[in-house]
Order: sequence, then C-alpha cells, then structure tokens
Amino acid sequence: MIFISILSGRLPRASQGKARRLGLGLAMIMRVALVAAAAIGIAASQSTQPPASPPPQKQAPSFRAGVDLVSLNVTVSEGPRYVTDLTADDL
Repeated sequence: MIFISILSGRLPRASQGKARRLGLGLAMIMRVALVAAAAIGIAASQSTQPPASPPPQKQAPSFRAGVDLVSLNVTVSEGPRYVTDLTADDL
C-alpha cells in the first residue's frame, strides 16, 4: 500500500485518486488469487495422499474387584439419646 501511495503521489493531482483506487483494487485481486491458489494446492496435496489406515482394534479394558473386609463405625440412637451396650448379635 505504501508503494502504491508513493507512485500515485508522483502523478498529477487529477489522476492520483484513480491510480490509487486502481492499484489497491489490483492488489486485492492478487491477494485473493494467491489465497485461492494456496487453497487449491493444499486440497490437491491432501487428495493425493493415501487414506490413513484405521487404528488397530483395542481390547476393551476389564476390571476385577474384590472386597475382603469392610469396617464401619455405626452410631445408633433412639430419639435424642444414643443406644449403648449393643453387641454384634444385636445388629
């Protein structure tokens, strides 16, 4: 853009605006063409690559669990009072 401004500044005043618009328009068209060419090149390079092979089938994980001992602390209450003197046979 600076280059276009410098070159159009050397022209007579009457044609500076027209030259500036023409230069900016051509620069925009060239940039769009460059992006389009890059997109076409990327698309062409991806279409020539062989398809990726599917990942190997993984075996589903299996889980094994076991419990040997469970220890619980239990508080028994009857209304607002705690029940004491309980044995394992009471539970």
